[in-house]
Amino acid sequence: MRELVAADEPALQGLLRRIYGETYSYRALYRSGGIAGLIGSGRAALWGDFADGDGALVSHTGLFWKDPRGDYLESGLSLRHPHRRPATTDAEVWRRIFGWLDGRATYLHQQTTTHHPLAQRYAERHMRARPVGFVVDYAVGEQLASLDRPMQAVMMTTLLAADHPQRAVAIPPGPWAEFLAAAARSVGLEPALVEVAACAVGVDRAAIEDNRELGLMRRTIARPGTGVELAPSTARVDLLHVPLDARAGSISALIAAGWLPMGVRAHATRPHEAVLQCLPGARRAYASEALAGVRLGGAAAALAQTWRAACARAT
Repeated sequence: MRELVAADEPALQGLLRRIYGETYSYRALYRSGGIAGLIGSGRAALWGDFADGDGALVSHTGLFWKDPRGDYLESGLSLRHPHRRPATTDAEVWRRIFGWLDGRATYLHQQTTTHHPLAQRYAERHMRARPVGFVVDYAVGEQLASLDRPMQAVMMTTLLAADHPQRAVAIPPGPWAEFLAAAARSVGLEPALVEVAACAVGVDRAAIEDNRELGLMRRTIARPGTGVELAPSTARVDLLHVPLDARAGSISALIAAGWLPMGVRAHATRPHEAVLQCLPGARRAYASEALAGVRLGGAAAALAQTWRAACARAT
């Protein structure tokens, strides 16, 4: 088990095709030089477990540097060959990765599949990850184990540091307060209901993430006087991160405009955030039905039930 180098590109492409065929959203990974270029860019650290004997790549996980301030990394591209035994135990894999991650970030975030609960159990058991929300229709068109329906993602977070730099999190009262508080408690934060005056809604000029491969956009609410007028983006999945400070006063207006609270993102140097998704009109009922129909582990299932109850109250 080791960090991949450019010469390992064919091995990772072979494993990717074994799991997803040609349907994985990140098309550049299939092209010659795509994985080698990602490794060389310094934007990701790719870790693989190679079998004894023939040296085949049996499992893989990627760590992606997406935050210039270093509050968090993101975990993704987690794959395992269904018919090969790992050379390194899962516990040892993550003992080594956590050792490598020590001091590099405070949180590790991931969007975990709901096509089967095993990935969620793995994340909880070996990655110490906890469910903190959901993303509706996170990926479409990917075929995993003959499944091609849209993939609803569980947002999960691992605390990498010894403790939370800022444990308290202010939750605005309202129909969604119980859900947001449950998501915050899941990762070890301490929520408290705090009244916040209504405020104008404007977004930062620069997106947090513009993920063309997934059709996903992440933006954040700007401080008053520094942003631009909010309008739905053209992205298929439109996410808005609302800092839980005075800007949380915009949440009521956002909900009225069709944005639904979907989870919490913890931070080390910024205010913690509520993550909202643009789900107007009939999309609200669709989201509730979608979360009712997915396969979830125990903790994520309880959180989904809390979300659906909040959705029903708000409706």
